[in-house]
Amino acid sequence: MERLPEFIWNHPFLVSLFLVSLGLLLWTLLRRQPGEVGVSEAVRLINDRDMLVLDVRATGNFSRGHVVGALHIPVTELPKRLKELEKKRGQRPLLLFGTPLEQNASRKHLAEGCEAYCLRGGALAWETAGLPIVSGDS
Repeated sequence: MERLPEFIWNHPFLVSLFLVSLGLLLWTLLRRQPGEVGVSEAVRLINDRDMLVLDVRATGNFSRGHVVGALHIPVTELPKRLKELEKKRGQRPLLLFGTPLEQNASRKHLAEGCEAYCLRGGALAWETAGLPIVSGDS
């Protein structure tokens, strides 16, 4: 331990590399939002807890492809359709499906205490993982 200052002085590149790596690791861990889940965790929650997938994307994006059984309420219509959402949701938790921006905007409209999760990486993460997507307005 007494030679640490000497090591730092003699190896500035290694010390800098260590500090940058540490900073990037902390930045990655701290930027995660509470209630944000990855694709594999979302699939587990859908299967184990009967989670309702709420697709908050625009109608055109929903028609091009969405999760099987997803309820479609665009983020712009969500404030007007909250009663419909609560009726279909019951006590089930929600998975907000869309772009990260749409997901965060939707969370602001949901009732306090509503168990809702955002999919990390949004709809693109789901598609990239090769999970099933269906087309049409169903």
